[in-house]
Amino acid sequence: MRLIADGSTPLPRAVLVDALEHDDGCTFEPASPLFLAAGDRLRFEGGALVVLRDGGKRHALVGDRYWRCRVRPAHRHPLPPARHTQGKTPL
Repeated sequence: MRLIADGSTPLPRAVLVDALEHDDGCTFEPASPLFLAAGDRLRFEGGALVVLRDGGKRHALVGDRYWRCRVRPAHRHPLPPARHTQGKTPL
């Protein structure tokens, strides 16, 4: 499930999370699995993940942040086709 961590978009339903991955490949892994309720909002502040609850409570989570290695993220468009060169191309 894709979660938006912009601090203002509420979660549509309750979820159990063991890792959250940024679009850029950075991953945050909480110290223990995390239950997020419907309506919670997420925000990355510096190196920490913060959960904003409906009542205005803020919870900074303890966990590890690291980079996952990948050749090309799945959310990006495929590479453009090669450019056609002028003239005859040897076979």
